[in-house]
Amino acid sequence: MIYLGDEEDIIDPHRYYEQHNISKDSFFSIRDTEETSHRKIFNKFSGIQKNKERPTFSVSFGETIVPIYETMTQNKLIYSTRHKNFWHYLPDKTAIRKVEAWEQQQNLRVFLKDNLFSSIALDLYEDKTKQRPATAFYYLKYARISGEAYKKTLTWTANEFVRTIQSLPFYKDCKYISAVPPRPGKKGLDLPALLATEISKKLIIEDITSTFQYTGEKAQGKTLSRDDKWAAWEAAGLSCTKDLEGKDVILIDDLYQSGISVNFVGMKLQEANCGKICGLYIVKSLNDKDNIQRTPGSE
Repeated sequence: MIYLGDEEDIIDPHRYYEQHNISKDSFFSIRDTEETSHRKIFNKFSGIQKNKERPTFSVSFGETIVPIYETMTQNKLIYSTRHKNFWHYLPDKTAIRKVEAWEQQQNLRVFLKDNLFSSIALDLYEDKTKQRPATAFYYLKYARISGEAYKKTLTWTANEFVRTIQSLPFYKDCKYISAVPPRPGKKGLDLPALLATEISKKLIIEDITSTFQYTGEKAQGKTLSRDDKWAAWEAAGLSCTKDLEGKDVILIDDLYQSGISVNFVGMKLQEANCGKICGLYIVKSLNDKDNIQRTPGSE
């Protein structure tokens, strides 16, 4: 435990370096809080405040951001009870340039606040006019491309995942990878499962998607409310049949909306004795609702 002086707050410095237990109550609690944002995109909104007498770097939530930022920059964030944020001083231009370089390295990534150890989308689903993950998602999910075009887009997307995993602490040390398992009887290709297969081959790590089993039917979540969507997952009787022996897992999905799917599957990975769960997704929807418009920018 550390004392933060003027802020009169005590915080466990290891809090954000641990995988906490995932449950319905803990997930809804963190999602329902109005005190902070639930996402951060550094190339849109920098955490650096230069127009102060003493420049600072600050973020409104610690989940996902604290362990990755501190590990990559060697800077230490402290918590302010007054401003309800995590921050540190930037003592000189060298320190500012160092943090600017880190923010630029994050590119389009969306850092998310939920119950997983870390939760990151490669892009925000808002612009499909450029070569970026949001564009690839649109063509793979909704544009009905097929054949060689589909294969090339899938490979490009898998390579973006691989580059991200290799550049991020914690992610690059994971021993397993899994997609959010497709619902029983799903027809056609399952994009998260295809991505997990491609990524596992490129990184030479084990894909455990096939070790998930359902004992019941799972309703489609597109038209369900938040509570009903969690209930639908519970009714499906999902379990992971592999003992993960405390090893860390990369959890893959194509679209992060409210976060219910990945956090429910993360809970099942915990029941299978996993370590950290590092979520990684192609895109984050523009809002946190469970239904998303099919055309970027139309919400």
